[in-house]
Amino acid sequence: MSNGSRKISESRVRSSECLATVVVAPIRNPKSGLRNRKRLGFSLLEAIAATALVGVGVASAMGGLAAMAKTDRLLLERETMQRLAALKYDEIIATGQIETADLSGDFAEQNLDKYEWEATVEPSGEENLEILTITVNQTGVTEGPQATFDGLIFKPPIEGGAQ
Repeated sequence: MSNGSRKISESRVRSSECLATVVVAPIRNPKSGLRNRKRLGFSLLEAIAATALVGVGVASAMGGLAAMAKTDRLLLERETMQRLAALKYDEIIATGQIETADLSGDFAEQNLDKYEWEATVEPSGEENLEILTITVNQTGVTEGPQATFDGLIFKPPIEGGAQ
C-alpha cells in the first residue's frame, strides 16, 4: 500500500496467541530528506554571481556618471566662451573701433585669463556690409573647444562731393 510519497508495507505475523500487524517502513538515507525540505538561503556560487553582477552594474554606472560630468564641464566651458564672444562683439560694435581696435586679445579685464579672442572682418558681398567674426578659445590650446560669433557691420557710404 502506498501512503503519500512514502511506501509502507504491511505484513501480518501470526503468533500463538494473537494476530499482530507489523508495519515495516523502508530505510531512508538521511541526505535524501534534504531534497524534500525547502532550501534556505543561497549557495556560495549564487552569492558570488550576484556580487559580480552588482559590481559590474556599479562600475558601469560610475563610468556613465563620469562621462556625464565631463560632458557637462565641456558644455559649461563652451557656453562661457560663447557668451564672451557675444560680449566682445557687442563691445566692438558699441565703441565703433573696428578700424582702430586690436583684432585679438584676452579677457583679463573680466579676470578670465584662461580665454583669448580673435576678430576677423570679411566682405559680405553686399554693399556697405561686412561680416565680423569673433572666435574665442582657451589660451594656449589649439585643439580644444572654441566658440564663434558672427554679425554684420554696416559701414555708411562716404559722400563724394563737398560743397
